Amino acid sequence: MKDQAPGGPESLDCVELRDFVRLFERGEFFASHEVLEARWLATRDPFERGLIIYAAAFVKRDRGNPRGTRRHLEKALRYFAPYPPSHRGIDVVGLRAHAEAGIERLLAQPEASPQILLTPPRLLAGPASL
Repeated sequence: MKDQAPGGPESLDCVELRDFVRLFERGEFFASHEVLEARWLATRDPFERGLIIYAAAFVKRDRGNPRGTRRHLEKALRYFAPYPPSHRGIDVVGLRAHAEAGIERLLAQPEASPQILLTPPRLLAGPASL
């Protein structure tokens, strides 16, 4: 049996989460943020909030804001901290590792373009696809 933190079973368990993943993986970071934020306003689920902040880091990246990108990655890490490696179908351990590496690169090269330093990761845990 897999570890679980609060929030539901190991699957993309709602249409908004599936839409979030689909949009994020197409590079539509603002749209992915918006579709999950609508649900989050009703649920206040902390894992979903972490995903929203994570997507917002890529919005900041696309706008050329390395400081905002880094700060959003740091904040997302705090939200992901209590969750197991895979939660609700999302590769949490992969997101944490990606965020940590991105923060390191952004700190090491603060004048570099965040688009060059940070490429989006794969969100899904395991071989699943949408």
